[in-house]
Amino acid sequence: FALMVLSLTIAACGNGDDPDPDPDRTAPTISGATDVTINVGDTFNPMTGVTASDTVDGNLTSSITTSGEVDTAEVGTYEVTYSVTNSADQTTTVTRTVTVQVAADLLTVNFKFADADLRHELFALAEGWLLTNMYGGIPLFSNSGYVLYHERLQLPVDAFVPVMGWSAMRSVFTQDDAEAFGGTAGRYTYRSALGQDPDTLHQWLYTDATSSDVISLFLDSLYYFELNTARDGYVVLPSMASADPVPVDEETLDTGIVVSKVWRIPLRNDLEWTFHPDTDTTDLSTDIKAADFVNTYKLAMEQGWFRATSGGGDFTSAPQEIVNAQAFIDEEADWEDVGIKVIDQHTIEFTFVENISEWGVKYWLSSFVMTPIHLGLYEEVEDAYGTTPATTAYNGFFMLEYYEPDRQLRFDPNPNFHDQDRYPSMTHFIYEIIPDAAIRFNEFLAGRLEAGTVDTARFEQFRNREDLRFIPGATTFRLMINGTKTLAGNREAHHGNTATDYVPEPILAFDDFKLAMYYSIDRATLAWDVLRTSTPQPYHFSPAYLVEAESGVAFRFTEEASIVDDMVPGLFDSEGNPTYAYSPSLATAYWELALDAAIAEGFYSEGDTIQLDLNIFSGSEAQVLFGNFIKESFEAAFQGYRNVTVEVTVTPRPFPGIYFDFMMTGEFDLSIGGISGSTLDAASFLDVYADDNRGGFTLNWGVDTTTPAIEVTFPHPELSDPNDRDTWVTETWSYNALIRALNGTVTIQDGYEYE
Repeated sequence: FALMVLSLTIAACGNGDDPDPDPDRTAPTISGATDVTINVGDTFNPMTGVTASDTVDGNLTSSITTSGEVDTAEVGTYEVTYSVTNSADQTTTVTRTVTVQVAADLLTVNFKFADADLRHELFALAEGWLLTNMYGGIPLFSNSGYVLYHERLQLPVDAFVPVMGWSAMRSVFTQDDAEAFGGTAGRYTYRSALGQDPDTLHQWLYTDATSSDVISLFLDSLYYFELNTARDGYVVLPSMASADPVPVDEETLDTGIVVSKVWRIPLRNDLEWTFHPDTDTTDLSTDIKAADFVNTYKLAMEQGWFRATSGGGDFTSAPQEIVNAQAFIDEEADWEDVGIKVIDQHTIEFTFVENISEWGVKYWLSSFVMTPIHLGLYEEVEDAYGTTPATTAYNGFFMLEYYEPDRQLRFDPNPNFHDQDRYPSMTHFIYEIIPDAAIRFNEFLAGRLEAGTVDTARFEQFRNREDLRFIPGATTFRLMINGTKTLAGNREAHHGNTATDYVPEPILAFDDFKLAMYYSIDRATLAWDVLRTSTPQPYHFSPAYLVEAESGVAFRFTEEASIVDDMVPGLFDSEGNPTYAYSPSLATAYWELALDAAIAEGFYSEGDTIQLDLNIFSGSEAQVLFGNFIKESFEAAFQGYRNVTVEVTVTPRPFPGIYFDFMMTGEFDLSIGGISGSTLDAASFLDVYADDNRGGFTLNWGVDTTTPAIEVTFPHPELSDPNDRDTWVTETWSYNALIRALNGTVTIQDGYEYE
């Protein structure tokens, strides 16, 4: 150090232009720029604690310049250089080393590709915890249905198969159209009905289920679901693809699952477009190549088409998030930087942000959305693409031959489809547009449709028929709860929405009252006697949902599902029969606990009447019956104790405003609502219950999913042998940490989700 000072002093003295030729003048000093170690995720300000000064100029801190960047999100060693110059033009430079490390108390895990038993167990803990607190709303019933099929259909399965259902379109027809209804001999037309017209025939723009039903008939997919050989499950097979996805630089996990961030999709070399007879095909190509897929994806992101940017199957959401896709959409990256490439005429390459398995890739690409549009036809008709049969191009089993809005859609076989034997008998398809459900069922009874969903009013007439088929629903309808307690709490929960003046009923913020409501509802009576065609549902997930899609086994039928039953009291009576969580004694006990606490906090006094507002869907007789049933149940269960009574006001609200204008903005006390998730990836749907609205569709408010409260036993990445449960570690995690671990990589600190 002495030598350095001497050198600087000599240099300064030798400078003839030095404005201050004081031979004793020393260079400035920089203090506080010592080497430092920080944790991933910490905030690093290079100037914190760093100062500079000299004996003449005094404080020179504001003159310090720095160079070098520190990425606190990435483990590594970084250098930051500090430099300061005094009035004598003397410069001092100091370099410090900043080490970014994973904190000793941080745990990084990823159970997305873990053993199926572990994933089922973790999923059960998440669902069970929601139910023990009623933090996900109060499950009531699922939207199941009962269907009758035309006698000429020999169904290919004996029981409902997840994803595949009853596979009626794969039936063997015992009569042709001439024999069945006086139609054309040699034809086998599957006749069905829709409640409304499709919004669009453009797969990248559709938002409604009706459009999906229509588009799925005339567009193919890279991979598709098919019944397995035993016809008791499904397999995913190549369709437009010629083989399974091929990994690049793959990694084989301890579970044997192969994952990679880069996957290549080989395409068939015989893919062709088909056009409607009214389409001018003069300048339109017919071959489908890899470039057609990739250029469609580019166009979809440039145009901001709905299915490219949202909707769960897009390019920007986990687990299939594509490298730089969001940046390209935001015009912050060039297309060359996006992880979608043409390798050759018949090979597409995808580069994902996170590792993904072969199954995950095939599942994502099994959607008709991921097929191309005909770019030449699109250039000619532009925004009219997908609005009529003639402005749509076809690559699926059918082509749309005729469409008359509010009346009918007719589909002819596609002569260019590469798999003419996909359906054993069916040759044609017709959709009738019939808005009224009762009329649709009458059309079936008259022999004019292949299937008929039994409507509520006539369910008793048909419930005992041997050929009645049950279809489990994917939507659990719940009572959504505004548990924010006060106006201030309601505004805070909705991201500072000071515009709302809605004051929620305080009793709804008490977990004991939520449980009281849960146990006060006779779901069997509600589903079977009031709604008739629904299924009583005390859980959040119906048998339609799978956690491990490759197994084909619904979560409710796994051994681990019993964990939920053990966590939640009152689901079964003393003889083991299901109660569907109806327990008047538990309802009373929790009601009294909640009321005592609410009075103690000063929200109510003895003799008060508590007013609860309940929103239901408007325009439905069944919803009116539902609303009255809940009103009667609550008013009967919650009265008498401490001379306090509960009154419920039922208000019909139109769809979809009941969601967007009331539940999602906190303008309600209680509301009926239901959301369907991915039935083949139930774990991905758990985020809609998180308190920070990370899924974008949170409907219950005033809950805390951040605090560690769930005891989790898991294989620690450093301390455990995954195959020896005796070595596993038990910790208490938050709900948020648990669901992140189920869906990908998460860092956890003391049970909290670490950001």
